[in-house]
Amino acid sequence: MNLEHLEYFMTVAQTGSINRAAQSLFISQPRLGKIIRDLEQNVGAPLFTRSNHGVTLTPEGIEFQRRAQRVLGELAGMFNRPTADDLQDISLSVSMTKYSHIMESFIQTVLQHKDLPAYANRLQEGDEVLIGSSPAPKAPVAYEPAAEDDERAIRIREFLTGLMAHLQVQASPEIFATSEGGYKVVLQGENLGAIIGRRGETLDAIQQLTSYSINRGQSKRVRVHVDAEGYRAKREESLQRLAVKVAGKVVKYRKNMTLEPMNAYERHVIHTALQDFKGVTTYSTGVEPNRRTVVAYAPHQR
Repeated sequence: MNLEHLEYFMTVAQTGSINRAAQSLFISQPRLGKIIRDLEQNVGAPLFTRSNHGVTLTPEGIEFQRRAQRVLGELAGMFNRPTADDLQDISLSVSMTKYSHIMESFIQTVLQHKDLPAYANRLQEGDEVLIGSSPAPKAPVAYEPAAEDDERAIRIREFLTGLMAHLQVQASPEIFATSEGGYKVVLQGENLGAIIGRRGETLDAIQQLTSYSINRGQSKRVRVHVDAEGYRAKREESLQRLAVKVAGKVVKYRKNMTLEPMNAYERHVIHTALQDFKGVTTYSTGVEPNRRTVVAYAPHQR
């Protein structure tokens, strides 16, 4: 579940038109339409009724809107730049303690997840389709310390400093501007395992919250990448080793193997690691947050 997509949903509901909402959000109409369809698939019910004049909320859509407003309202309260004294009085109805899986709490608040086998093999974010030759490699992303007067960097620092204080974690953000126009944030401190969480779930949630914080109300959105203790690089290396090990077993035993549930980024790492591995192919199955990558035996794959 992407918090940014909640904003997209709310914009569509307010404008009554996917086309007008896409224009105000500066994204393409097909992409926004797919985001709304994916939300409906995850909820298991239509959120809008479509017509030639636009869209209107269904009863399920009205309930979803109410829950989305509650979540976004809680988040908005975090962006008022509280003082250290104020942080002692903050009470979040959305579970956000040091050891909780923050993103899972948001999903449970917003969605009543249903198993939808009919949609199990549809492509979702993080899935790959490789046709023909591999794409040309991208130029490496360059980083440099963010300028002291960079308004977005200032907002990132204030938000994360306040969040770390609320979670009672001794960590400070080091912020870099990227050559792609985004930001990379490295949380520096000791014993940061609590904000990394199981398989990086808490760190992913912090990244989502930070992105929502600085992009809220902005016409141009930027990417924010948050890391701690070099976790993401270590996790990527671990996934690459796992992918090669599993692929070897698939070829040896000529039997498909399904990996544990992973987020979109981790599935992308698996797909990329095995795109040139002879004798196997990969695809994803299931629905978020339990979507998995399958490493399948493909003897004619070259």
